[in-house]
Amino acid sequence: MNCPKCGSEAVSKALTQYPINHCLNCDNLFYVHNILVDNLQAEIAALKLRIEKLDEELKEICICAAIKTPSGIYRGHRHGDCFLVMQRKKILRSTEDIQGFITSRNRFVDRNEGRKLQDIARIESVSP
Repeated sequence: MNCPKCGSEAVSKALTQYPINHCLNCDNLFYVHNILVDNLQAEIAALKLRIEKLDEELKEICICAAIKTPSGIYRGHRHGDCFLVMQRKKILRSTEDIQGFITSRNRFVDRNEGRKLQDIARIESVSP
């Protein structure tokens, strides 16, 4: 193995817990990359599996009512609260308004998708 800094073949393994080499010519310390990359790739793969498992366990649910308008999304405890916020901000209601919910993943969903999410999570509706 050659030193990446000076190209010398005068290289020895440094006495550490990591795969580090020491150049006797220029005193450079350097890693053996292929070993580290293999180890990191295995760790990354294991972490991705853990994240996927956690993601499956954490069901997406509706956390508040919302109304989506051309000018933005207005949130409230119930849809009536959303309309009050719109009224205070002088936002006129239109046929383009969509009643829905904000989910635990900060997504806006319409009433139909919201009902499906609540059914999957086995949460009963307050007013079915």
